[in-house]
Amino acid sequence: MITGNKTDGRTKMSSKKFNLFIALILTAVFAVVSCQSPQQTETEKPKTTATTPLENAPPASETVIATILDGEENITWEELDRNYHVARMRSRISREQVDKLLDNLVRQHLVYLDGIEKGYDKDPEYIAQIERAKRQYINRIAMRKMARERTDVSDDEIRAYYDANREEFSMLELKYLLFSSRKYEKDSDLMRKEAGKALKALKKGMSMEEVGKKFLDRERAFELKLRKNRGSFFGKEFDDTVWGLEPGKFTGLIETQQGIIIAKVINKKSQNFDESKEYVKHILMKEKSMARMDNYYESLKKKYSYQLNEENLERKISEAKTSQPPQLNGPPPSRPTMATPPPRERKRNP
Repeated sequence: MITGNKTDGRTKMSSKKFNLFIALILTAVFAVVSCQSPQQTETEKPKTTATTPLENAPPASETVIATILDGEENITWEELDRNYHVARMRSRISREQVDKLLDNLVRQHLVYLDGIEKGYDKDPEYIAQIERAKRQYINRIAMRKMARERTDVSDDEIRAYYDANREEFSMLELKYLLFSSRKYEKDSDLMRKEAGKALKALKKGMSMEEVGKKFLDRERAFELKLRKNRGSFFGKEFDDTVWGLEPGKFTGLIETQQGIIIAKVINKKSQNFDESKEYVKHILMKEKSMARMDNYYESLKKKYSYQLNEENLERKISEAKTSQPPQLNGPPPSRPTMATPPPRERKRNP
């Protein structure tokens, strides 16, 4: 009995020590879990690199309208407006329109972040495109700054140009009627017949307005002003014909790509110096700007030791003339469209 009691007592002591040991372990585990941050206990979030969110944070003055990655990537109203000119809609703007535009912008942000996480910014094609874009943008900035440089033109330079090019400042004012080839595209003979009737009516004394109303259903004839050194969009035959007429005279039927034209010269004059001054100034400023750009290019060729390899260039030109164009296997690949919503189908009237 005595022996049995000692055994029971030892068993109870061992049980108490075991329970205490378990309690200490649970306490330690609880303490460790309690010290962990909430982010560590949640599902692990995508990691971002230094090229994505925080370095590109919007200015504090912009209004955040959506967030990604708990605010690491922000979308602002100003960004939405820069991309889609929302503010210009003014009273026509609606929440439905804004939601669609915002959804498109969010897709772009999400696809971009996913592409960065997958390492697409290390892709050789991406790097090559970025390099091309960088070169184009730097060129554009340089050209813009060059264009903004002041170009001075003196009155003496303007006078000298005017005196040397007086014929250039001849002006011709005329009216004309156009029998459009688009209107008569199915019957060119009818177009010539109607134009011929109109010309006979003009020669009999009818005004351009009367003839236009009778044959073309127009209240007024077209008006045109021409400079001697600038051709019209009707072509050389038309220009040579009208410049050869005196005021008050009609042309015959002039066939152009636009149709058949009958023109009447209203006035022919030469602009004096004061009337031509601004026009001449514009010409000289343009010429000086072009000369400055040419000099700039030539100086850069010397600065950066430009050399042309004539032999290689001529050889590649010869190869290009005789080579066959590359054969494409199937249609060219289409651009990915996952960052933009699909186009809406237009409803057609039955």
